[in-house]
Amino acid sequence: MSDTGWTFEELLPNGWHPHWMPPERDDHPFVLEFTFYRSEVARCVLEASGSTEHEARERAAALANAWLREHPEYAPRRRHT
Repeated sequence: MSDTGWTFEELLPNGWHPHWMPPERDDHPFVLEFTFYRSEVARCVLEASGSTEHEARERAAALANAWLREHPEYAPRRRHT
């Protein structure tokens, strides 16, 4: 984990699943729904958008880290390798 939290890549093997959505705005053509599952139940669904895929992934990771700070019982357990 970095000083700013878990990266997008580190969150993926820890219950977070991305799903690209159709854009609603031309200025943010990349929309990512980022869902956290625990025991096959969705615990959190976030939506992040950006002008690039990278920007949308970074925003999704930032939102996920903010949610994880409020819900430490769901903190990631596995490191990205």
